[in-house]
Amino acid sequence: MEVLAGRSHRALTDLVAVNAATLIFLGTSQHTLPEAFELAREVLASGAALARLRDLARLSGGTDEAIQRWL
Repeated sequence: MEVLAGRSHRALTDLVAVNAATLIFLGTSQHTLPEAFELAREVLASGAALARLRDLARLSGGTDEAIQRWL
């Protein structure tokens, strides 16, 4: 959860960003892989990734408590 909240070590954040960038790159035609990596790093650093995960949980009928248990 620290990575998604933007409060993790850079190496761990970069590891997650590589995986996220791959999905961004494969899921859109708007970004190159390096651009997708930078976008992923920005989203992770800002804490927006955790907010989006919480939004997704609520939209699908879940709760923040479920996220806390999972993470």
